Order: sequence, then C-alpha cells, then structure tokens
Amino acid sequence: MRLRMLWVSGWGFSAESFRPAADCLRVRGEHWAAGVDHRFFDWTVGRTPEALLRALKTALVAAHLEAGEKADHKRRGRVAVVAWSLGALAVLSLGPALLNGLDALVIVGGTPRFVQAPDWQYGWDARALERFRRRFVRRPEETFEVFFRDVFRENPESIERIALPVADPSVQAAAMASLMLLEQLDARGGLEDLQFPVYILHGSNDAIVPLSAASALRERLPKGSLTVWETAGHAPHLEHSADFCTWLEISLQEIMD
Repeated sequence: MRLRMLWVSGWGFSAESFRPAADCLRVRGEHWAAGVDHRFFDWTVGRTPEALLRALKTALVAAHLEAGEKADHKRRGRVAVVAWSLGALAVLSLGPALLNGLDALVIVGGTPRFVQAPDWQYGWDARALERFRRRFVRRPEETFEVFFRDVFRENPESIERIALPVADPSVQAAAMASLMLLEQLDARGGLEDLQFPVYILHGSNDAIVPLSAASALRERLPKGSLTVWETAGHAPHLEHSADFCTWLEISLQEIMD
C-alpha cells in the first residue's frame, strides 16, 4: 500500500527543513509495496492564525483524500503526519474528530501547549513570548538569528535554505500570525481520545521546548511513545539527519506491515 505523508515544520522554518528526511525516506521506503508520497505544509499561506489553521486542516484533509484515491480497491493507503515544534502544536489542536483518520503522527520537539498556565508549567512564560514578539516586530532579521542560535546552538551552514525569508514583509506577517498560534493554542483537550500511534522524539538539550512537556504529552496519549536523544536539541531531525531517517523508517514500519 502507498504511504501519504504530510510534513509540518516549526516556526520560522520552510518546508525545506524536512526535505532531507523526506528524500531519505523515499529511498528507504522503496521496500513498501507502493512507495511514499510527500506533501509539505507552508507556514506562509496565511496572514492570520485562523487562516493558517484552516490551511493546515485543508492540507490534512487533502492527504486523506489522496491516500484513498491512490490505494487499490481493497485497501486504502496509509496517512502519516510528521510535525515539528509549532507544527506539532497546530496539528494536535485540530482535535480527535479530524486526527483519528490518521494512521500515525510523528512529533518532533513538540508540546500540546507552548506557554505556561496554572495547570501547565512545562513551557514559556507568556511574558517572555510577548517580549520575543515585540523584538521580532522591531528587528525581525536580528530576532531570527538569535532564535536560530537557540535552536541549533550555532547557525548551520545551510540556514538560508531552511529558514523563511523574513526580510519579505509578507513572510513577516505570516510569522507574526504563527507566533500568535504559539500564544493561543492549547491542544491538551482530547489527547486521551486519539486512537492511533503517536511517536514522539525529543532532544534532552532542547532549549525551546522542555523535555518535561514531551513527557507530559506522552502520559496523555493512549498509544503514545517517547524517544529521547541525549545529545540532541530542538531540531534532532536536522542535527542527526541519518539517525532520524532510520528512526522514522522503523517507527512507520509498524503501520505499513
């Protein structure tokens, strides 16, 4: 059967941040009978939080439809989502009514709530996120550079390839809308009703989303599993790309058997 994959990147990153993993999986997945198709979500498609969530929902529904169209008449294809950071939060926020059509969800450096709350201590102080937002409004390119250093500890050589072109005013507007999603979304409700495997990968050195958030997420999922990489930060799929491809192939093999 064919596997249809939707890749959803994190804040400030283009779809190219997942391209190496997708290319690797396309090769590794050749032993699956009908291969792998890829769709990449673009965080620049909307200028408001509501528009971005609508676009994400549309992309997920399209992946479901395409999996059905490309499957044989006896059995539909499989659908899996790989979501990183903001992408994971946004996907989880869509809720079980839509997500329970998935065969698997892979969460990288993710959390069901980005900011702290009285009953959720595993995130950013809302005031810190507001200060970040204000700096971004005043100095978007400089703020991006600082953020990337926090993600990677140092800027990778390929940063221009995977970063959104923040000098573009339209991209700045989309990035602002994405920051509002980080502030507003709380995807904790309904996690207990997700009826498909959720594979969580988190770096123990993540400076953006604490490991405690991933652990709390895992505890709420009936079919969740958590893998922790001791030497990884917020972007394990980029920091250890070959290992990530292997881990992803092994995880997805469970739904392709």
